[in-house]
Amino acid sequence: MSITRDVPPNASFYDNPILSDIKIRQISSNGETKEYFGQSGPMQSLRVEASQATIDVHDDDPVHFEIMLKWIYPREYEAPEDVSELQRDFMYPIGLYILADKYDVKDLMENSVGLLGSGEALDYQLADAPDGMEAGHAEAIIKAYYDTHNVPDSPMGVSIAICMVDQMGHFLKGARFKELICEYTGFGVDIVLAQMKRKSFEKYMKLYDDGF
Repeated sequence: MSITRDVPPNASFYDNPILSDIKIRQISSNGETKEYFGQSGPMQSLRVEASQATIDVHDDDPVHFEIMLKWIYPREYEAPEDVSELQRDFMYPIGLYILADKYDVKDLMENSVGLLGSGEALDYQLADAPDGMEAGHAEAIIKAYYDTHNVPDSPMGVSIAICMVDQMGHFLKGARFKELICEYTGFGVDIVLAQMKRKSFEKYMKLYDDGF
């Protein structure tokens, strides 16, 4: 799954030591460091100081950070292929949304929301999965977002809730769901908002079918 934007001339500056004027050191929470070469102009979209020759950024997921850099310069955004549908269609969009929110990369935030749950393989898997598998996926998705963003009515939060309402009906009837909406109050509100949006849409479609 990929999104392609119009590629301007500065795309060649990504990780090119000859054409670039800054070095970006991405330092993971485990202390591992990966270096990238970039051009200072596009880096102004990040909440970091791009006037120095070397920029240190800390504690971000290294895969998500690399995808974000490729988007900023910009190039085609494409998640790794050798991952599960759950990772590709939920965990990567959620992780990228959180990272893009941190660095104020608004267009990546918007596109991450658009990618959430868009894989047909996962839709089928969740719709027909045993209750235990569905609950495990749902809880992992909830924790991935609401552990850091436990506030209601964000674009990503409401989109997660809509996916749950549409695809995980068995989970929403279970005891674990009730526990999670108490633990993550933002998620609980988003579920209500998602249900309201679905009811409004269904009401509109009924009016449309009836010819208003």
